Amino acid sequence: MDRFLTLGFSRPKHSWLPLSFIIRKVQNTTYSHVYVVMDSQYLERKIVFQASGFVVNFSSYKRLQEHNEIIKEYKIPITKNTQKQVLQFAFDKAGAPYGMRQILGMGWALLLERLTGKRRNPLDDDGRSYVCSEIVAEILKDYVGLAVNIDTDVITPKDVFAIVSVIGTPSLIK
Repeated sequence: MDRFLTLGFSRPKHSWLPLSFIIRKVQNTTYSHVYVVMDSQYLERKIVFQASGFVVNFSSYKRLQEHNEIIKEYKIPITKNTQKQVLQFAFDKAGAPYGMRQILGMGWALLLERLTGKRRNPLDDDGRSYVCSEIVAEILKDYVGLAVNIDTDVITPKDVFAIVSVIGTPSLIK
């Protein structure tokens, strides 16, 4: 199997962004963003799929590196069919709005978890918008077949990291 899905964790490089800062402080991590990378032999490019800015989007890996400090990446072997399904999912979701309301609900859910032990997002929007960790978790759960035991409406980059670091192979960052 020579196909891989690369899952990466990063933070902004060139500017201080309040949302990234808050995510890193709340999670106690060095990263605030999670993304998926797939190699396209046809395009001879690494394609990044992510929820960032104000939309679910594609980017080149080179552009991702220009704007983000890559903290860690993991490679997960996948089949040709899984690669096709992930790309279909990504194309179907591209252009969906970034879940600003949802991220506020995630903050509230994390606060409630500390008080009650339960994490539920009161601003969940049933897949009309996405945050980075949610869209990556859906790929892991629905196409890669990993056990994602956290509701994707409240899953954080730190939660995704915990799942991937157990099964993925650390990738050398070039």
